[in-house]
Amino acid sequence: GTGYLKSGFSGTNFPSSVIPTIVGRRMSSEDPLFSLSDLRKKTDVILGNQLENASNSIDLCFPVRDGIISDQNQMNYILDYLFSSELKINTENASILVTEAAGNPTPSKIKLMRELFEKYNFKRVKIVPQAILTLFARGLNSGLVLDSGDGVSHVMPVFDGYLLKSSVNRLNIAGSHVTKRLNDLLQLRGYNLYSETDEVIVRNIKEETCFVTTDIDKMNRLADETCSLRVEYKLRNGEICVIERERYLAPEILFNPDIIGSGGMGIHEMIYNSVYKKDVNIKNRKELMNHIVLSGGTTMLRGLPTRLSKDVNDIMLKNVFDGSKERLKDFKIRIEDPPGRKLLVYHGASLLSKIIDRDDSQWKTKKM
Repeated sequence: GTGYLKSGFSGTNFPSSVIPTIVGRRMSSEDPLFSLSDLRKKTDVILGNQLENASNSIDLCFPVRDGIISDQNQMNYILDYLFSSELKINTENASILVTEAAGNPTPSKIKLMRELFEKYNFKRVKIVPQAILTLFARGLNSGLVLDSGDGVSHVMPVFDGYLLKSSVNRLNIAGSHVTKRLNDLLQLRGYNLYSETDEVIVRNIKEETCFVTTDIDKMNRLADETCSLRVEYKLRNGEICVIERERYLAPEILFNPDIIGSGGMGIHEMIYNSVYKKDVNIKNRKELMNHIVLSGGTTMLRGLPTRLSKDVNDIMLKNVFDGSKERLKDFKIRIEDPPGRKLLVYHGASLLSKIIDRDDSQWKTKKM
């Protein structure tokens, strides 16, 4: 993923390793005229959980952008570390199943497969769209997946095990953007939390205190007239950070991207748009809307499933059922928010890899 790489072994319920998808390099202060190009040649690479204990004097590279590998050479540092230090496996003659985001360019996929075969000598490789794995983990063959992780949110319709690529919708807003929005709002309160270490703190504040509301006006009145939304968070330096309306204003960008000037559709509008595109068979629409499955860490925000259900029902009531609540009720729009949805893609990958392990026809090999 954009933020973290989750990996493990087939048939397991939880990943053996969760590491940041970041390559860090120590910055030397010996030469005041050093450049970043020199830095890449001279300094040591910092990977995985070592980054948490590193000082602020590091140069960071993010080889995955919006769910897609943008720098395979830097990604190989992470893969080297993963296979040797985290999983501790001999990759030669092993098999690997890799998940991919919707819209992953074919050249990027081919380049990754070449590295897995030629650099790491894997015997078999399989790359599967995340939406299919999410539904597989739920025992479904058809449904609509809203996946929102760290860097990007996707709405992906799947019917009879096939991803309907032309109906996929993408929003370049997800968890990291909510974190940044929260940080911007906290800056207005006078808190300056913009170092890389502070970013971890703000992310923790988001995960512990933020929520999605179904009624912004009501929350604004509560914030104006009471202290019921007030939360205090102790920073590392001992300072107390006071958070109030920022708790619900930060996640609002998922439903209204215009707030940060991003434009495009909110996640509820993407769901409607994916299902009601012309190339989606009318008969399939009801089944897709009956299984809207949430996946990814950002969907764990409190109140998000309730808000999503309300907004999808509202847009359907207006655009499809001409205000008839009875017809809407018969249609049965269902949001599925399993407690383990943060790892739903991993669960699907773990299960599928175990099932197809002995079926060579399901895998790509170096000779193909």
